[in-house]
Amino acid sequence: MSETVTNAGDRAGIDVVEAYNTQSYGSVIHLDERLMGYERVVLDSGERERVTVDAPLETLLVLPGDMDGDAEELTIEDGRYAVTVGDLTETFTAGPAVTPIGRPRSRRSSS
Repeated sequence: MSETVTNAGDRAGIDVVEAYNTQSYGSVIHLDERLMGYERVVLDSGERERVTVDAPLETLLVLPGDMDGDAEELTIEDGRYAVTVGDLTETFTAGPAVTPIGRPRSRRSSS
């Protein structure tokens, strides 16, 4: 996603443009907003720049299951997602057509 950033100040500065995800529902408890990606930009006074933030779907992966973590593979849950960069919000729906893109992770035994 892209956003135009303007340095309205009277000297050069640094800004960090962040992309956040919100999900209306999920079986896994998570923060209201999850950081998906960011891009650091340096601008001179009065300069404008179009900044593209990479927001990979991998950041939406969760490990479903109970508190013991008995699930075997990371997945993207079905549902409606919104990705926000600055004032721009894009929405999409993930359903059965979304293929898990993570690899199963080994879990250490707590015994």
